[in-house]
Amino acid sequence: MNISELQKITGDVYVLGSGSSLDYVKPSFFKGKTVIGINHIHKLFPVTYGISNHSIGYEDIDFSDFDNPESLIVGATTSSAIHLAQRIGATTIILCGIDNGMIDGKIGVKKYPATNPQHIIDFEPQLKIVCNFIRSKGVGIYSLNPFINLNLEGHRFENCLLDS
Repeated sequence: MNISELQKITGDVYVLGSGSSLDYVKPSFFKGKTVIGINHIHKLFPVTYGISNHSIGYEDIDFSDFDNPESLIVGATTSSAIHLAQRIGATTIILCGIDNGMIDGKIGVKKYPATNPQHIIDFEPQLKIVCNFIRSKGVGIYSLNPFINLNLEGHRFENCLLDS
């Protein structure tokens, strides 16, 4: 399947990672929404499309459309999911569970395979580049905070980045 064959949308697209902030979001929140799930998250939340660096649970997507000068070819599945959201027509991309840190000492959502904190450290610079590129195309990118404010309702966030 080519990207051009995917459902064209206008509006919001949710990109689901596997961060522990998703422990505070009900799967039903995503029903009826356009959702791109990353790796195994489709086992825990409803998704419309999936991108995986694991060959389990998704049909292969042909990324040959990324070869034009306007494209950004990336290695991390999160970056590919964000780019795909823009390519299918998202006017706003909402990142969910892309925490790049730990909440109360947990790096991943319950029932999800373990994540290596080094992956977050390696991925952070790429995430910034991809988001800046997509924003330059006029697409808004925001992060879903499942708490009432950034004080996290008493939960503790720990940054996994060494230079922060």
